[in-house]
Amino acid sequence: MNDVVKRDNGRRSNSDKARQKRKRVIRVYMQIIFTVVFLIMLILSLTIFFNIEKITVTGDGQYDESEIISASGLEFGENMFLTKMSGHAEQIMQNVVYLESCEVKRKLPTGIEISVTVCQPLACLEAENDYLIMSTTGKIFDRSQTPVEGLYLIKGSEPVYDLEPGMIFESADDEGKLNAMLSVCNAMQSRNTEKVSYIDVTDRYNIKYLFDDRVEVRLGSVNELDYKLKFTEIILSEKIGSKTEGVLTMFNGSASFMEKSGIEQYYQNIEDRKNGISETEAVTDENGDPVETESGNSG
Repeated sequence: MNDVVKRDNGRRSNSDKARQKRKRVIRVYMQIIFTVVFLIMLILSLTIFFNIEKITVTGDGQYDESEIISASGLEFGENMFLTKMSGHAEQIMQNVVYLESCEVKRKLPTGIEISVTVCQPLACLEAENDYLIMSTTGKIFDRSQTPVEGLYLIKGSEPVYDLEPGMIFESADDEGKLNAMLSVCNAMQSRNTEKVSYIDVTDRYNIKYLFDDRVEVRLGSVNELDYKLKFTEIILSEKIGSKTEGVLTMFNGSASFMEKSGIEQYYQNIEDRKNGISETEAVTDENGDPVETESGNSG
């Protein structure tokens, strides 16, 4: 009886080993089949499938679709998985200077989408021989021989000599000028500043602008800029005559205004003192009326 049990156990053991062996063989075959299928699909996807058949450009603003596609370096029939999308986006940004940003995405099975953001013009910067057009993010994207109507004209920015369209603005004398220009222009956009003739950032701690070609407004630094511009707007509209010329200086919580005639007299007095000319004190009688005097030599 014991011999029968031992033989049965031996048969079951051999049978289990055979099944396990078959399973291992099947598993190996399945892995081989899966690998072969994967390699076939990979080869097909890189040769026949997923080739570029359509390229579209989307975005706000005015742009030349054919120019952007050409600048991308993408070619129809090229496999979309054999090229790096970010690399094509960089090519576009290098060649199309009026774009603020660019993203290139695959649209399976055969499409490519290029999403662009066009630069929004903010200011016109006075340069040595022309004017640089700056976007709302500080990117220089164009040049002009004359100031551009509708943009803030900025003097005293002092751009570096090699600044070209496609580059972010950089000042030759003060790296803080970009932030100052963007701060002033962005703050002015929410105010009634249509009559701003120009903005002067020669000294970013003493920013000035000319209003209506007659009032020089001295804002100081960009600290409390919104408050100073709001206060300035009230003074210009309610306290200063529509034809009055002069200088309005803004302080923290206060302001002072000097008319042009007073300024001219002030500088004239300084010039007179330099030249040794003193003002003659008027002689009056007991009623305060001027008395004519004669000068002569005593004998």
